[in-house]
Amino acid sequence: MTIYRDVARLEQHGATPATSKAEDNGEQATCAELDEPNEAILKKRDFVLRELVETEEIYVMDLRLVVEGYMAHIHDHPNDPPLPEGLRDRRNRMIFGNIEIIYEWHRDKFLEDLRKCIDRPELLGPLFRRFLEKRIFMYEHYCRNKPVSEYIVSDHDQYFQELADLLIKPIQRIQKYHLLVKKILSYTELANCPAHVIASLNDAMKCSAIIPKNANNMMDVGRLQGFTGNIQAQGKLLRQETMFVADISNNANDRGREKETHVFLFEQCVIFSDPVGRRSQFVSPTYHYRAHVQMNKMELGENRGDAFVIHSLDPSKPRQSFACRSEGHSQEWVDALKNIIESQFNFGVALENPGAYLRELRDPL
Repeated sequence: MTIYRDVARLEQHGATPATSKAEDNGEQATCAELDEPNEAILKKRDFVLRELVETEEIYVMDLRLVVEGYMAHIHDHPNDPPLPEGLRDRRNRMIFGNIEIIYEWHRDKFLEDLRKCIDRPELLGPLFRRFLEKRIFMYEHYCRNKPVSEYIVSDHDQYFQELADLLIKPIQRIQKYHLLVKKILSYTELANCPAHVIASLNDAMKCSAIIPKNANNMMDVGRLQGFTGNIQAQGKLLRQETMFVADISNNANDRGREKETHVFLFEQCVIFSDPVGRRSQFVSPTYHYRAHVQMNKMELGENRGDAFVIHSLDPSKPRQSFACRSEGHSQEWVDALKNIIESQFNFGVALENPGAYLRELRDPL
């Protein structure tokens, strides 16, 4: 016996899980399309625009099925059937994360704005720009919680029939936006539409590519285990990569103990972790915390061959030094670290002498 009965009742009223009619709308224009008149090309663009809206409506119904089906049933009828013992310590809330907030925003705002884009495709640029700059945090939060959610649901799969398929919908949806927007842009360029429309859709395509990348990065953060600090207080995740790292704290020349390490670069710290398991199409590794260095207590040492060196200057713990070797990206890491360290130094100067800092900004010469 499961909670699926109330969900089935919602399905009878139109909230049925479904997928896009066209899974791949991002293919390049065919030779035949290049020779078509603009009117025919714009009709094809209108079809993709309408599919963008129609699949958004389906997505909102899927979210409704979770919020008004599963979540509502657990809240209103926790004993029909009885909530498993392992979920009585409020862990059931961790299953859903902030999906209710995502649902309400897509239902009340984003879907309505998308509908306006059918007649004015140039609105897609500002729409996805606002999504990236103002609302991406919702998906970052959801994805950071997703590994925990997956674990709990899989542990009670008999109670949560088909819920796992619904909880993956937000992640699948933000990946589909890019394919559809890319196709809309392609038809717009083929039809020789005004430059401002093409520019707006180019921006929409860029934003729709960044949104799933940022969200997926946070899923990796959610798989980090053993870090006792507040991960949300570390700021934005700027880079992450699996590289070879040697602890050279006791011997600056010791590179013989390099270990495969997954390194997270946040605005406030660098976290070193041990990857467990290999990434595949269906499985992602977990990351076991090893060490971290706060950016305001960090110093970059001289490069050692193809490795860059990070020193911890934290007076509250023994001096630590790490030699990090990235496959082809070491300079990018060094540049990113230097920028953060310089920004934090300037911020410290501003706090110590705000008057001088403001005068320098006003008259840098």
